[in-house]
Amino acid sequence: MDIITHSQVTYKFRCLVRVIAALPWKVEEFAGQRLNAENHAEYFYRVRLTLEDPTARIHAYLYAEDAVDLV
Repeated sequence: MDIITHSQVTYKFRCLVRVIAALPWKVEEFAGQRLNAENHAEYFYRVRLTLEDPTARIHAYLYAEDAVDLV
């Protein structure tokens, strides 16, 4: 419940949950591509997970370097 009522929208927590859905559905689409300052292609992760525990269901957004350790 601390996650849902936390005052900051963007914050990192560690807890035990069950992943019940992921977007995009295809693993091949987990990474996006953008150009960096030198106009070189750079890949980054972008995934939305639906997480559930006995108290609630929430969406967690994994983006760029925050997703590297998990994916």
